[in-house]
Amino acid sequence: ISLLCTRVVHHCSALAAADFRVFVPILVDSGQHRKDQTIEKLNTIYKKKIRGYRDPSLLVVSGTELVLWDLLKLSTTMTWLMRLGQLEINLQPPSRDDCDSEGD
Repeated sequence: ISLLCTRVVHHCSALAAADFRVFVPILVDSGQHRKDQTIEKLNTIYKKKIRGYRDPSLLVVSGTELVLWDLLKLSTTMTWLMRLGQLEINLQPPSRDDCDSEGD
C-alpha cells in the first residue's frame, strides 16, 4: 500500500474531488503522510486544484479530509478558506437560536 500511495501522490492532480476524500485516510493508514516530500507534493498540487474548483461542494468534499487529518500546510489551508469565502460558503457556526429550535 505504501508504494501505491507514493504513486498516487505523484499523480494526485488527476484525482477527482471525491477521490481525495477516499485517498486521504488510506494515505494516513500507510504512514506516507509522515514524509515531508509527500506533504510538499500533496500541498503543491492541491493548492492548484483549489483555484480550479467552481462548485463549492467539490471544494468542501476534496478539502475536508485533508483538513481533518492536518495534511495541509498553513498557506494551503488559508488558500482553501479564502476560496470557500469566494465561492460564498457560509462558514458561520449556527446561532444559539438555531440550536435551540432543533430540540422543538
